[in-house]
Amino acid sequence: MLILTCKLRNEIINCYDGTHSKEQLKKWATKKILLCPVCDKPYEYCHGQVKTPYFRHMNKNECEDRFSESETEEHLNGKRDLFEWIKKQKGVNNVVLEGWIPETKQRPDIMFEYGGKKYVIEYQCSPIATEYVERHELYKASGITDIWILGTDKYLEKSEIGKNFRMKEIEKHTDIYYDVYGKSIISKSIDISRLQNVNIDEMLYFFMDSDFRYYNENKRKLMYDFILENNLVIRSLSEEYISPLNLLEFNDNKILIKEDAINNIQNFYFKQKEEKLLYQNKLTKLSDFRKLIFEYYSAEHDINFSCMPSQSDGLGFKYAKQYFGFNNIANYPTVNFCKINYIYDSAIYEKLITVDVSDNGFKQVISLLDGQLADEIKFKKEINDFVKKYERQRKEEFDDLKGKLSQFTNKPIYLLFKENNNKLPSNIRFKFFEGTSDDLLVVMRCLYKDLKFLKEKNANKYVFMIPRKKWRTSSTGRSQYKVWNHPREVISDFEELGFTVLTYDDLITEVK
Repeated sequence: MLILTCKLRNEIINCYDGTHSKEQLKKWATKKILLCPVCDKPYEYCHGQVKTPYFRHMNKNECEDRFSESETEEHLNGKRDLFEWIKKQKGVNNVVLEGWIPETKQRPDIMFEYGGKKYVIEYQCSPIATEYVERHELYKASGITDIWILGTDKYLEKSEIGKNFRMKEIEKHTDIYYDVYGKSIISKSIDISRLQNVNIDEMLYFFMDSDFRYYNENKRKLMYDFILENNLVIRSLSEEYISPLNLLEFNDNKILIKEDAINNIQNFYFKQKEEKLLYQNKLTKLSDFRKLIFEYYSAEHDINFSCMPSQSDGLGFKYAKQYFGFNNIANYPTVNFCKINYIYDSAIYEKLITVDVSDNGFKQVISLLDGQLADEIKFKKEINDFVKKYERQRKEEFDDLKGKLSQFTNKPIYLLFKENNNKLPSNIRFKFFEGTSDDLLVVMRCLYKDLKFLKEKNANKYVFMIPRKKWRTSSTGRSQYKVWNHPREVISDFEELGFTVLTYDDLITEVK
């Protein structure tokens, strides 16, 4: 078991606050005058260049707490931080680090008294289940209130970030965590009632895009740096408050935000809210500027840009495989116009030019974009010219065929469909019409050809049999058939070409 305190003569000292040098502690340990406060057996002093210094029994089997756990850097540093914090709280006295309860043979991390009652703090870093219940009952039997604070390495474990997160048994009894690396308490139980007119959910909107439990290590570090630097309390989407330990106080069995921290948090909140509103106004104006660019290219070159998701300080758009955008939005109206490259899904803004949006920035951006998109503009023009030429040719052919078909409109056209075939009298002659299509020009070509043929054969009636075509589709997962050449649609095409269309019933009536 690794310990931070020992007895030197009749005084309890520790190995972390710098009161005694490493060299002095080493000499005392060699003389065997650094003793266990419980059993008076000698300690040895251990230290290194990186790890936290500690004491331990020279004979490792002596005086072991039956509930002791293997020590880690997290546990050593965590109980030290919590000890230094609790002993500064008003009304707290008789604070002991690594005390001893002989009746139950327990060595709690911290013991103290508050309001005439005895308390212990257990900073639990290793997972336990039924052992918690036994220890809790022993404290209760001794008239001691136990406060359990959990470490984060195993309870908000990195390996459990994401969908595999599982709540451990002890977390059903406490929701207080202490992260030694962020020097912060994480808990839903922090009392924030002193914060007035502050929407704490907005305090860290940049970091509030994910559940705190699912943050990766780098993002946690950024968040801790932010709240420590600005002395803030925030709340994650999983509704856990996150606060630096030095902003909190222990009062009437509650963990509250200190009175002297309130003004700073409120001032930061209102300043941040004002800056956010100002930034949104700038972003809106820049979006309007981007819209002007879109409208220009749509009108001049028939190029339609697509908007890209906004970055933290960037507003982008794209065409084909080219990506552009503006950043440095905080300095609007002077912004950077950039080309955007993507590396592993991360947007890298490469500045092309700095422009003043309120002055001649529009002409500068257009001029630069014309150069960047020269090949695309040329290709788009070629496509548009080809389409216009093709549409002009179709229009000329349509007008020509419409005129040629007009010579046949003096006679009605009889349209028969497949369902009429079995009922036709044998003396009725018809021609199969193969030109049905969604393209009216195709219909006109075939109709003109067939009408010419019937006229040359001196047919006294124009009678066409329209085949019913079906095609297979499996969009629902099983084969289905859709009917093409529905009578209503075919009749509509012929009437659009100026023909009087008669049906099977009309033909039968005339024959009789």
